[in-house]
Amino acid sequence: MKFFNHPDWRIGKLMLCSFGGWPYQSQHSRRILNFISIFTVQSIFIPEIFRLTRIWNSMEMIVECVPMISLHIVANIKMFNCIINLNKVKVLLEDIERYYQSDLCKSELRILYKDRHSHKKVISVYVFYIYSIAVVFASIPVLSKVLDLIAPLNESRPKVYLYPAEYFVDQDKYSTYIYIHGYMALPITMTLCTAYDFLYSACGHHVCSMFKIAGSRLKNFIDNKIAWSKNESLDRNYRQDEVYKSLVECVKMHKFILNYVDCYQETFSDSLFLVIGVNMLALCITSLQSLITMNQFHDAVSYIVFAFGQLTHLFLLNYQGQNIINHSENFYNDAYQTNWHEFSRKSRKLYILIIMRSSEFSVIRAGKIYVMSSDSFSNVLKTAMSYLMVLNSLR
Repeated sequence: MKFFNHPDWRIGKLMLCSFGGWPYQSQHSRRILNFISIFTVQSIFIPEIFRLTRIWNSMEMIVECVPMISLHIVANIKMFNCIINLNKVKVLLEDIERYYQSDLCKSELRILYKDRHSHKKVISVYVFYIYSIAVVFASIPVLSKVLDLIAPLNESRPKVYLYPAEYFVDQDKYSTYIYIHGYMALPITMTLCTAYDFLYSACGHHVCSMFKIAGSRLKNFIDNKIAWSKNESLDRNYRQDEVYKSLVECVKMHKFILNYVDCYQETFSDSLFLVIGVNMLALCITSLQSLITMNQFHDAVSYIVFAFGQLTHLFLLNYQGQNIINHSENFYNDAYQTNWHEFSRKSRKLYILIIMRSSEFSVIRAGKIYVMSSDSFSNVLKTAMSYLMVLNSLR
């Protein structure tokens, strides 16, 4: 538990604790925070659904509701994934802590600490960017009020609400309460989304660090053993046995990494598939709305900002998958470049198994269909833009 008090983990731990998604919290506090988070998100999501049912016959108004509804669908998916898979998340975190406490040399620990610190910088920029988008989005309703004071018109400007929701009340009369509700729900929604992204990214980054260390150990440590085994003053069988033991250690490390990747995929696979699908649809609709409302400053800014947030979100999810593929490939290259031809016959047979298994690069699949990678990210953008062009031509 003390391991995760490090500053590199602090921001993610705080975000996960805020809604009861941190596995080391007490069960009582988790239940209370789960209830508050679920109630808050549903309190804005359900009125949005009511709004959608009331305007079902108007395609233009439906399109206006889709971006915000998609945001809360994604928030629900991420929140319930963290709650339902809490035990799997705990296994992932315990394996990370156990790996740091394993028999690693100083250079290998430096790799872990350096990668972890670089991840903290990346995720901090990402969180700051997402919250900046939320601030810009939240300031739009306030901006219309400010313009009424600075540049008043003959009549009051129409009220701009954060969410297209149906409360079954006179919204002009109860606008203050509606604004308060919206501004209370927004930070919780954004925290849910970014907490999931932090956890997904941190575990994926740890996979990359483990592949890097395993490849370095396989290439350097084994080669050093081979050089040591050429010492004629030692018994030949003893020398070969030491090389074999080193190989067995590398095999165990590689197996541990592959098991961790399997657990990592089981934890996030289904939720990633749903999130990618919803985001692709929302990105298409949001981009369309940006084109439609280009002459309306407030609406255009909100949709453009929202579209950039969705794009960044999709990029982060796919980037981490591509990172794992790259480091898995690097491990294979490191394994192949080792002086395996100098091994004994027994060691060579074992090493063939490493080569064969590492030739199948580790990938993260969303729903066992969609491979998280840069190519998939490009395909999603192409598909979204194709739909956008079709919809724009039909309007």
